[in-house]
Amino acid sequence: MRKWSVYAVGQDGDWLEAIRQLDGDGIRVRGAIRGSDYVKRLGRIPRGERKALLLIIDAAGQRELIQTIQQLRRQGWRHVVVVATAPSPGQTHAVLHDAGASDIWRKSYTPAVIRRYFDECLV
Repeated sequence: MRKWSVYAVGQDGDWLEAIRQLDGDGIRVRGAIRGSDYVKRLGRIPRGERKALLLIIDAAGQRELIQTIQQLRRQGWRHVVVVATAPSPGQTHAVLHDAGASDIWRKSYTPAVIRRYFDECLV
């Protein structure tokens, strides 16, 4: 099983709490950042560390999602996953192909479901 160091960012406190509950058993939750100023805060993480980390972004409330993902990729974030309540085919294409995200997951508040995403989607 692959081990993941994770940062999760978004405005949904309940979703961030579900991510926090995953800490342990191959997943180390390094941070769950709530709010909209996280791009600047994530930029302070040493560049070398970013390659070993998985960053999960909640698409809810993100006006410029594609630009945000592209900016984070330029900052050195190697693995950027987007979660969305009901991702449309167009959004999925834009996030994966245009912005360069690693994956897009359906948003869940159930830690067991999110854990399955780690196990199945990130091989």
